[in-house]
Amino acid sequence: MAIVHRLLAPVVDVRQEESGTLVLMFLYSFLAMTAYNILKPLAAGVFIGAFGAENLPFMILVAGPLIAGII
Repeated sequence: MAIVHRLLAPVVDVRQEESGTLVLMFLYSFLAMTAYNILKPLAAGVFIGAFGAENLPFMILVAGPLIAGII
């Protein structure tokens, strides 16, 4: 992880033993945002194909409590 630390040191104040954790945290958030940005339009498109665009606001209203219940 010394290479990662040398690359990150000019940009962020990070100790050498923290650099691996920093990279893993960045990858986790990057992959989570990427998955969200891929799945959200896909789910909306499938919903519109099945139920029509006029029912899309109802999906958004129902999705909030469902997601809150899962988390």
